[in-house]
Amino acid sequence: MLMFFVRTQRPHDWHSPVYRFNRRQKTAFEAMIQAVSKEARHSGDEAESEEEESEDEGSRGSEDNDGPSHQPDTSPGNEAPSPELRAVHRAFLAFCIELMNQTIHNQEYDMAMVCATAVLGVHAQHGFRDPESYPPILSSIIKVARFMIIQKAEEIAQPTEGDKQYSPCASAMHFEPDADSGYDSEEQSPVRRPRGHTQHPRSQGSIVPATTSFGWVQQMVRTFMARGTAGPIQWMLDLRTYGLKTHYNTIAIGHVNWKDKHTLKYKNIASTMDKFRGMVHQLVADSRRAIDSSAARAKEDITASGHRNVFIENGQIVFVTKYHRGVEITGDVKIIHGYLPREVGELVVWYLWLALPFIERIQALVWQESAMSDHLWPTGPDGRKWTTDRMKRELQRDSTKALGQSISVAAYREIAIAVSRQWVRGDSAFQRDNEDESIEAQIDSMDGNAADEQATHSPHIAGLIYARDVMELVGSSADRRRRFRKVSEDWHRFLGFESTAVKDERQGPVKRKWCGFEDDAEEEQVRRRARLRRMDAQAELSRMMQKEMTMRSVQGEAMQAIQRGDSQIVTVMPTGAGKSMLFMLPAFVEPRGVNIVVERAAVDRAAVDGASIVLVTPEKATRPEFGTFIRRLKRTQSLDRIVIDECHVVLNDQLSFRKMLQQLGQLAIAETQMVLLTPTLPPSLEDTLFERMFWQREEVTLIRGSTVRPNIAYSVVD
Repeated sequence: MLMFFVRTQRPHDWHSPVYRFNRRQKTAFEAMIQAVSKEARHSGDEAESEEEESEDEGSRGSEDNDGPSHQPDTSPGNEAPSPELRAVHRAFLAFCIELMNQTIHNQEYDMAMVCATAVLGVHAQHGFRDPESYPPILSSIIKVARFMIIQKAEEIAQPTEGDKQYSPCASAMHFEPDADSGYDSEEQSPVRRPRGHTQHPRSQGSIVPATTSFGWVQQMVRTFMARGTAGPIQWMLDLRTYGLKTHYNTIAIGHVNWKDKHTLKYKNIASTMDKFRGMVHQLVADSRRAIDSSAARAKEDITASGHRNVFIENGQIVFVTKYHRGVEITGDVKIIHGYLPREVGELVVWYLWLALPFIERIQALVWQESAMSDHLWPTGPDGRKWTTDRMKRELQRDSTKALGQSISVAAYREIAIAVSRQWVRGDSAFQRDNEDESIEAQIDSMDGNAADEQATHSPHIAGLIYARDVMELVGSSADRRRRFRKVSEDWHRFLGFESTAVKDERQGPVKRKWCGFEDDAEEEQVRRRARLRRMDAQAELSRMMQKEMTMRSVQGEAMQAIQRGDSQIVTVMPTGAGKSMLFMLPAFVEPRGVNIVVERAAVDRAAVDGASIVLVTPEKATRPEFGTFIRRLKRTQSLDRIVIDECHVVLNDQLSFRKMLQQLGQLAIAETQMVLLTPTLPPSLEDTLFERMFWQREEVTLIRGSTVRPNIAYSVVD
C-alpha cells in the first residue's frame, strides 16, 4: 500500500485511482520521503566506511588474530534489548497513523487509504482475487493497524525534546474534523458546520498533554479505530462484516466424499478410518516413549507449577479454553471443555509432573533464564514457539508418516468435522432399539427440569447461579460440562481408546446410548461372516492367483471350517501344501477384516491399522502394547481371526530359547476365531497344545492331513 502511494504521487502517464491527501497526510508523506532519502544516503556512507575498514584490516594482516575476540552474548537470558525505532520507522508510522485518522466527508473513495486497498485485490499470477479472499485481507490490515496504534502510543507516551514542539505530524491526535476530506484541506470544506460548532482545540496547534500509553490507545481507538468514527477503519470493518456474512450464508463447494462408508476423500487426501485411528494411537505411543525416556532423569526434580487451564474432573483430564471469536459482537466469551481419554491424560500428568520441571531446571541452570514460561509448551532453546505454523509442520510430518499423505491444519479441520458428522455425532441420533431406555432418558430429563422449575428458576439459571460447585469455572455450568464430556467420550469411543471401553463395560450396554459407528461396525462384521460363509473357495482362489487353481491336501476341509466360523481350528499339513492360503484367501475376499498372523520369522515392526493381514512375531504378540491393538480391533469389530503359523512352537520347553513362545496361549483372550497351522504335531502332544492354548478338546476342530513325504529319505552314510 505504501508503494502504491509512492508510485501514484510521482508524475505518471497511466491511469490510477483518483485521490488527494489532506494537509496532514501530505505533510507526513513528504516527511516520510525525506526520512527515506536520508536513510539511503546514510546507508551508502556506512557501506563506504565499512569497505575502507576492511581494507585497513586486510593490510594489517594477522597481527590482531591472537587477541581476545569479543562476540556478543546471545545465550538465552542475555538477549540484546530490542532496538529503538529509527527516524525512518517513525516517519512510516506517522504516515500510516495519518492515513487512518481521516473522516469521510463525501464518499469513501475520497480517502487515500481506501483507494490504496485496491492493490491488495490483485494477484501476481492470477489477476483479480475472488470475493472470498477479501475478508482475510481486511482482517490482516485491521490487525496491523492495531499494532501500529500500540506502537504509536508507546512512542508519544514518552515524548522526547523534539516531540514537545508542535508539528503537523507530531501526534496521532491532531484531529481536524473539517480538514479530512480527500481534497486539499486548504480549500473550504463543502460540509456545512452545525450552528454553535467550535474549532477543535487540536486544530489550533495545541499540545496534547502526555499520558499513559494505554490512555493514548484508548483515545486513538475512540477517534478512528472503532465503528462510528466514519473513517477508513470503519469502512473496512463494515466491508469485512459484509464479506463474512456473505461467506457464512453462501453454500460452499463440497470437497468431502465418502467411499464405502469407511474411506474418506478430501480433495487429494484419502484415508480409511482405521488408518486415521492408527495415526492417533501412533502419536500417543510415540509421546509415551518420549515421556518414559525423560522421566528417569526428572524424578527428583518435582516443582510446583502455577495455575493453568488443566483440570481433573472425575479422574479425567480436561482442557478449558476461552473462545473469543465474535466477542465484540455478542459480548459472550465461549468456554470450551475438552476431555482427554485416560491414555492421553496420563501423558499430560507425567509431562507436568516429571518432564516440564526438568525442562525448567535446565532453562534456569544451563540457559540462565530467570523467568519461566506460563505456557504448557514453552519456547525451546532454539527460540521456536508453538505457533499455528509449527503445529502445521508437525501435523504434516506425522500424517505423512502414518498415512503417506500430508495433512494441513485446515484440511484436518475439514476431515475431523466430516468424521464427526458421519460417525461421532450419533449419541442422540443413533440409539439401540430399546424403547425403555429412550423413555427412561426422557423421564429423567423431565424430572430434572421440573425440579428446577419447582425451585422458581429455569434449568439454565440453576446451572449458572444456584448451588454451584466450588470447582466450577466462571461462565460455565454443570450441564454444559456434561454435554462437552459426552461429545469428547464419543470421540474417544470412535478412536478406540481402551479406557473408554472399560468404562462402557462397567456401565453395561443398556446404561448408555450407542454411537452410529458401533452399530455399523457390528452389522459390517455380521455381513463379512455371511459373505465368507457363502464364498466359493475354489473360484475365489483362482481369482486371487489369476489362474486356474485346485485345493491341495486338506485345504478344502480347513477352509470349510473357517467359513463355518469354527472358533478353534488346528490344521496339520505338510510343508509346501499351502497353509498360508488359509489366511490369505479370507483376507483377499474380505479386506475390511483383519487377520493377525503370528510367525517366527516375521519382521518386528509397528502394527498398522487398516491392514488386512498383520504379521507379528511371537515376542511382540505377547506384549501389552499389542494386546491394546487387539482390543481396539475388537471394539471396532474389525478382528476376524488370529492365525498362529508353525504352532508347534507353543510346545517349546527350552526357556533359554524364545521363552515367549509358550505364552502364545494368552491370545485366546481375544475371543475370536483362532487358526493354528503346523506341519508337525504328534498325536501324543495334542493335549499339551490344547492345554497351553486354554482349549477343551471337544471344542477344537482338528484337521490332519498326511505329512508323509515320499520324496524325502533319511540314510546313514559311513
